[in-house]
Amino acid sequence: MPDGFSLPATGKIVESRIRSLYCENEREGVVNKASSFFFLIIPGKHRIPCNEREESKGGGWTLNTCKLNILGVDFVIKDRENSLTVRAEDPAGSMGESFKERFIEAISIVFGKLCPVLYYSYSENNTRRTVLRSISRNTPNQKIASPIKHHAPWEVSNFQEFIEKYLNSFEVKHDAFFGYWHKINRSWQGGIESAALTITTAIEGIIKHYYSTYGFPDDEIVQQANEAKHLIKQLVIGERIKSRIQSNIGQVKSSSPKNALYRLADEGKVDKAMVDAWVSLRNKSAHADSLDEDIGELQSYIDDIYKCQNLFNILLLLKIGFDGKYQDFSREGWPENSLVLDLEEEDKES
Repeated sequence: MPDGFSLPATGKIVESRIRSLYCENEREGVVNKASSFFFLIIPGKHRIPCNEREESKGGGWTLNTCKLNILGVDFVIKDRENSLTVRAEDPAGSMGESFKERFIEAISIVFGKLCPVLYYSYSENNTRRTVLRSISRNTPNQKIASPIKHHAPWEVSNFQEFIEKYLNSFEVKHDAFFGYWHKINRSWQGGIESAALTITTAIEGIIKHYYSTYGFPDDEIVQQANEAKHLIKQLVIGERIKSRIQSNIGQVKSSSPKNALYRLADEGKVDKAMVDAWVSLRNKSAHADSLDEDIGELQSYIDDIYKCQNLFNILLLLKIGFDGKYQDFSREGWPENSLVLDLEEEDKES
């Protein structure tokens, strides 16, 4: 108790915001204590691909349940109108708390919005931990466009495929990919100009983190750079400009996001038009170009933003080996499309 604070005999009311309440107790009434289990309540309206109905007590039924088996874990996700409930049970007991966090990351990306957990219960071995959290209503959480469709029952396979591949690909929570997605999501809350800069820099960061081997130049230009550097050494010019030229030539040998993206385009992994849009939007965002009031120019700017958002999504889907259908924001009407997945093996493992 804080110094100088006392409770009168009649009691005292203390008003404060409680961030979380935590309880840990012994796990009782469970036959297989080797199993692990979690239950979540996620407030808000979220669309899920329901593939099973729930019978009501008074007769009738509601199609509000999505049942999945992902990596041996049985999931039951229910749409409760103003919240989602998620039950997950792993008979083998290999599902740790990191699994829960990565699952929340995966569905956040699918839903296009943050999924804060109001209530959380996790059980493993002989212990059950329960947490009740307060969620701020002041945090903006507008939905951004989802990489995959997930509303109808027939879209459950894409939904499951994405979650499974995401969990398989990222072994720890808060991997770089989710970090960049989170930044993009937050920037969209501030408008398109804020989103434009964040998306383009996020793509650059993702390329450096996961696709750097694609950015190295071919042997021919490396050889030409070496020859040029030797010739420049012989020039009788000022040392400052000579040093600057040699430095620029030396950078030719380094991996660059631009080179990596165009190589991915050459191999058919991404559309070259999306890479062109990234180059254009990156330059405009980095140099703080003001938006033209012309409707056509504004529409072109918005189109480039969605092409870049699509490029970011594709880089994620390629990384996790997603072989379902995704929403293609680079084309009119956002049709579904498929990926070319034969990335080099070392890039899958990076």
